[in-house]
Amino acid sequence: MDECAVTSGFLIEKTFARMCRECLAGIEYGWPHLLNKGGYSVPRRDVPPEQMAKQYRGVHREPIQAWIEMLRGSGVVEPTDQELAARLFLDELTEAGKAHDDFIFALADARALLAKIMPPIEREIIWARRMDANDPPPPETVLLGYEPSAFYPPECNSAVAEGLFFSC
Repeated sequence: MDECAVTSGFLIEKTFARMCRECLAGIEYGWPHLLNKGGYSVPRRDVPPEQMAKQYRGVHREPIQAWIEMLRGSGVVEPTDQELAARLFLDELTEAGKAHDDFIFALADARALLAKIMPPIEREIIWARRMDANDPPPPETVLLGYEPSAFYPPECNSAVAEGLFFSC
């Protein structure tokens, strides 16, 4: 098993609102009888994501991943047209040693990647680090909290997100 090489970095995550819409689409497709019946903070059609009392902002919002053109047509989930340039740029950052496994090491590079996404931009930059790392947060970072998760990609799973927000 490979040891985790990244201790901190920037991830380009889906917005909370996008995750809500995708979760609701999954519920509507697979379990329509459960719409608007979820507990705690499961998305509902009758409450806009921006008005939800609790909004998940952690690592379990599907970070953008590099795209390699030779994967096209192979059966893997392909990027949206809006995100293709950003995914190709992430591949370039990885080849240049400026990113690794979805984590981008410099905020300027994360911002440049986000700028490549054509509107609507439903992604945002977050910074994350392993609990056992001493990496200082970037200046002006707002700490949103700690979360039990499988930190290292491609996982980025969270018990908080799966159990309380996006159980769909």
